[in-house]
Formats: sequence, C-alpha cells, structure tokens
Amino acid sequence: MKKKFRAISFAALLLGCLMFTACPTELSLSGGDGRPADAWGDGYSGTVSGSGAGYRGNRVGVTLTLEDGRITNVELDLSTQTAPFVRRHPREIPPIVIRDNSFDNIPVQIISGSTRTTEGIIEAGNDALSRIPGVGGGSDADCGC
Repeated sequence: MKKKFRAISFAALLLGCLMFTACPTELSLSGGDGRPADAWGDGYSGTVSGSGAGYRGNRVGVTLTLEDGRITNVELDLSTQTAPFVRRHPREIPPIVIRDNSFDNIPVQIISGSTRTTEGIIEAGNDALSRIPGVGGGSDADCGC
C-alpha cells in the first residue's frame, strides 16, 4: 500500500512540474528598441497606434497615450476577435502595460482560451512603441500627431 501511495504521489508531483515547464507562460517581445522602457522617445508625449495578428490572423489594434515617455493610457481594438474570449483583456492588460511602461511582461496565457489574441495585443503594442519618434525609426508622420 505504501509503495502504491508513493508511486501515485511521485506521478502527481512529476505531472505538476511538467505542467509548469512544458508550456511557456510569457512571451517577451522587445519593446521598441529591445531595452526595458524607462522613457520612450526621449520623453515623447502624444498618441501612437499599432496593429498585430490576433486569433485566425485577424488584426487587433492598440493605441497608446504617452506623457514624458511614460504610457498613461492603453486602448485596445479587439473588434475582429471572438467577443466572449476578449471581455477581460481591456480590464487586465492595460494596468500591466501602464505599470511596466512596456508590453514585455504580459503573460500570453493571461486569459484562458485567448492566447492568440494576447499575442496580437503584444505585437500591436510593440508596433505602436516602434512608431514613437526616435524609437525604431518612427516619425511624426507615422503616429498621426
């Protein structure tokens, strides 16, 4: 009986370890120039937008408002995505981006069942950051300022 209990306990422990190591929980795409963002574009203030490929390749959009190089507002355009799967994104992702001033720390599996949408948001956010004048070749003409 003890051997059977040990075998089951060991199998459960092993399965638990595999669950947390087999699937990546975070996609770290570099923000703009690949560095952690303290201040974007030498203290840029304004609005920039970007897009990325979400579920089934449909485009998602991100619009960022920056003040003195810090992200102060994040708007998500998820109109091309499946509605029941994207309700939590506008509540959960913007606070992370504003806190970190970056899209680098968003867990891809933040919302179960919508990994592709989250990847698209990260791609769109980094696209927007690359459009900031002085970052990734952006200019005023790129951001519609």
